[in-house]
Amino acid sequence: MRRMLWLVLLVVILPGGALVALALYAAHRLPATPAVLIWARVWALIYRVPWTLQAAILHNEGASQLRPATAREAEVLGVIKGHKVYPVGDLDHGTALGPGQVLRRNVVRLWSSANALERVIAVGRRPEDLALAGNERLALWASVQVLKEALVTEKGDLHRAARRYNGSGDRAEAYARRADAFRSAYKGAPA
Repeated sequence: MRRMLWLVLLVVILPGGALVALALYAAHRLPATPAVLIWARVWALIYRVPWTLQAAILHNEGASQLRPATAREAEVLGVIKGHKVYPVGDLDHGTALGPGQVLRRNVVRLWSSANALERVIAVGRRPEDLALAGNERLALWASVQVLKEALVTEKGDLHRAARRYNGSGDRAEAYARRADAFRSAYKGAPA
């Protein structure tokens, strides 16, 4: 029944985006759970973030598939070692959570400034839950929000927005170049 609901959502609500998401999934260019792809597309549409940029961010982060938690991740997330989670990053530098690898401090900031509707549909109990299955809606909302902020700050420049999403410096520049390469592979895809 749950799979049927996802299929209806894909076909009825997001026809163009669903085709791109499924094509990326099928081609293994963006290995991700269906929930990650669907919620990334939904939030990208709502907040007018180019889908190919959001997909490039998810591709760069490489955290869109569930896997067993390491001992350190289990400790941070409050789960049993081996519990299926989305990878946790930057454990020594602020903890990055969810498929979009949003820093915990940014999740807290976004949740505290969310409007009434966003509080109902996109704010969770604790930031660490973004790494757990079933919270993709919340995790991808945070990722799209951070990317939207980067786009606004960089006046719509996709390369600079991808760089800002990752931080600054040489590593962020390399990250932005990888995002550009990913996006250029899908020039014909709907934004």
